[in-house]
Amino acid sequence: LPYDICNIPAEPIFTKLPGWKTDLTQLKSESEFPENLKAYIAFVEKEVGVSVDIVSTGPDREQTIIRD
Repeated sequence: LPYDICNIPAEPIFTKLPGWKTDLTQLKSESEFPENLKAYIAFVEKEVGVSVDIVSTGPDREQTIIRD
């Protein structure tokens, strides 16, 4: 291996966020997202430094929302 992380002390950082109990499978646009989902997406974007452009709300191709 080019590097060994086994000897590097690491401690996980947990952030607890509120969830949602809304069925997302019928959503067709970002405007229909529950507020807590919008906040979750914003949190992920901030933490990883990359925009979340696609959100899947189910297994079907039609259940993919492209964010503006």
